[in-house]
Amino acid sequence: NRICRTLDLADITAMVSKQLEPQQIAALFPLVTEAAERGDLVARQLCDRAARDLAELPLALLKRAGWARRSVPVVCAGGVFASSPLILRALTRHLHRFAPLARISMLGCQPVEGALWLARSAEKKKAEGRRR
Repeated sequence: NRICRTLDLADITAMVSKQLEPQQIAALFPLVTEAAERGDLVARQLCDRAARDLAELPLALLKRAGWARRSVPVVCAGGVFASSPLILRALTRHLHRFAPLARISMLGCQPVEGALWLARSAEKKKAEGRRR
């Protein structure tokens, strides 16, 4: 019922033939995580799979750098992690299977702040280079 309302469908069978836009799929995320937290097995499996997929990038980077067995920070950012402790716990579990010493945490500020800091730093270096 909530899925139908979210996607503006007459009934759930209409979902089979409906071409979903990425924003529509993203709109289902809160419904899936709520169901998972209530114990719905399919929703829990979807969340676990999402966490496993999200863990692939940091794992690949850790392995490539040779840091899978080192104590290194892995910082998570964004709405998925901020809104779902379940996803963060599952990601931590998947990462620790291959990188047991990785220290997983949430970013303490908005990602845009880091981008602005990098842009300012790059501009400052450029300005210093022009002065020489």
